Amino acid sequence: MLHSEEIKTKKAVVNVQSMDNACFAWSVVAALYPAERNAERESSYPHYTTVLNLQGIEFPMSMKNIAKFERLNDISINVFGTEEQNKKINVLPLRLTDEKKAKHANLLYVQDAQNNNVGHFTWIKNLSRLVSSQINKQNGQKYICDRCLHYFYTKEKLEAHTVDCQQLNDCAIVLPNEEDKWLSFSNYNRKERMPFVVYADLECVLQKTEEDDPKLYQRHQVSSIAYYVRCSYDKALSGYRSRRDKECVSWFVEQLKELAYRVKAILSRNVPMIELTRDEHEKFNNATQCYICEKPFAPDDTRVRDHCHLTGRYRGPAHSNCNLNYKDSHAIPIVFHNLSGYDAHFIITEIATAFAGNVDVLPITKEKYISFTKKCWGNR
Repeated sequence: MLHSEEIKTKKAVVNVQSMDNACFAWSVVAALYPAERNAERESSYPHYTTVLNLQGIEFPMSMKNIAKFERLNDISINVFGTEEQNKKINVLPLRLTDEKKAKHANLLYVQDAQNNNVGHFTWIKNLSRLVSSQINKQNGQKYICDRCLHYFYTKEKLEAHTVDCQQLNDCAIVLPNEEDKWLSFSNYNRKERMPFVVYADLECVLQKTEEDDPKLYQRHQVSSIAYYVRCSYDKALSGYRSRRDKECVSWFVEQLKELAYRVKAILSRNVPMIELTRDEHEKFNNATQCYICEKPFAPDDTRVRDHCHLTGRYRGPAHSNCNLNYKDSHAIPIVFHNLSGYDAHFIITEIATAFAGNVDVLPITKEKYISFTKKCWGNR
């Protein structure tokens, strides 16, 4: 199996030519007994069966058996692979050893383009030469960490870094390339107010305990819940409700389910745009930039009138693509006072089980949640 021309021209990889399925073993031998000449000939090395312990090892080698091979031979192995990005081949770690030993080998694994189940191992003779162009365009010697692929200009700095990297990193540091080095805001629909927001709170009381109980615990019982629905564009759709009894949690969850259905029906409407005023017509005709992305109109851009589908209100001139992607959110934020510290404990189980739909949790710990999202049959 051949490497790409891009890899071969770097002359950083030794591909020992053999007719068996032991390319992994030959690559390890090449790393342990480097040849001064004819490095790609198997005759330049001792046979792998004479220098490696292969008890219980079968070829071709699989990733899961490399750890066993490491234990048998007191060696550490890192395996790297390749992926194509912007028509260039990048090298990235596929498998990192748990503990780097005195005997160590970095191998490159390349899959057959015609068969993903077949691959080939080779020895990475010079990791710096292999990956330096994908990390930094500057010429000169670089000392590459073979764990995270970060680079240094002195061996001493690499050695100092390696101590921490061995304990922390199981992944490579990938920096943006020239074509993708700028981040910019693109979720323009987040600039619009949420159509509906719920503000809620609950109160608890302490249940009575038996005085003669040797283990006294305070038991908190939810006694009341109140919530306020705020509609950003129609006060008639806003409202406050509350309940005070032992069933208030299940009542509140049922209220949220009904609210989700009502809001879904409202958001599905498409109110036609109200006719523009003379002033709005004039501003639209003279507009030089899209009010959504705030970028100028090009001479060949299609300019459209964007309007609120809930009210029919004209909002401004926009690019056609910006207008198509500027959709109202179908999520209803529910803001609780002290949700993560207290209130979530009383409502999360009921919300998760009262009606169908997955729950996505953003946790701080197993018991504390920053937020959670209930998906209601495709609604959120």
